[in-house]
Amino acid sequence: MAIITKISVGVRRKDRANIYLDGKFVLSLSLDEVVKRGLAKGEEFDESSLGNLASVSEEEKIFEKIVNFISYRPRSIKEITERIKRYAPSLHEKSKDQILEKLAKLQLVNDREFAHWFVTSRALHRPRSSRHLRSELYAKGISKDIIEETVSKLGGDLEAIKKIISKKANLSRPKLIAHLARLGFSWELIKGEVDKDPDNE
Repeated sequence: MAIITKISVGVRRKDRANIYLDGKFVLSLSLDEVVKRGLAKGEEFDESSLGNLASVSEEEKIFEKIVNFISYRPRSIKEITERIKRYAPSLHEKSKDQILEKLAKLQLVNDREFAHWFVTSRALHRPRSSRHLRSELYAKGISKDIIEETVSKLGGDLEAIKKIISKKANLSRPKLIAHLARLGFSWELIKGEVDKDPDNE
């Protein structure tokens, strides 16, 4: 058995507490977790209880890293899951699920909202075909139902291909056609729109 001999507020992180067992620093926990568990000096811990605390400590640290990860831009559940594995390859599945559940409760992760943000961002800054968008969303783990629901709201590929042709006016006809093909547009649409532009004769 190990005994808590000291609980002190972190020096750099005032929202975390350092836990000492038998006079030695063992781990840190959020102050909320310390209060929730009613941890106090003199409390005894067996190996199993200590292992549980260590898991909670790691889970909290991974959660903070994930919050930072999604602060730059929205992320899909698959992206977050893969990042958790990268941060902590040996983290238990239960802990991974708890992190995702906490993110969902805080409305920090939602695949439907992510898909909407993604296609809107693409349409504004990097337009491409609906087929290409479907492929990108699928690669990010978005369900087929959400993909169809989101992409169908774009109203087709005509506006997207016109934007690209306008932006890539400096390309020769062969290069422009190849570029549009890589973005997933159909040959019929490519030929029809490229041939409308006199600069591509």
